[in-house]
Amino acid sequence: MRRWAPKGMRGHRTPEEMLTLLRQHYSPQLMAFPTKNCIQLHPDGVGGAPIYCYRANSLDLLEEYSNVE
Repeated sequence: MRRWAPKGMRGHRTPEEMLTLLRQHYSPQLMAFPTKNCIQLHPDGVGGAPIYCYRANSLDLLEEYSNVE
């Protein structure tokens, strides 16, 4: 979750706090494929919508499509 958080939200927070903050700023869209699961984060304001893909049933990042800083 820290990967998805805007820079100002990063720090020493619990996973529950991070999830709450992410939900306040993004609308996630989940996509499941046979070998990977992806999440696209649509910002509630302006900006790009990064996509992160992970190995199925894992937290191993396989792909990242993002030019958002």
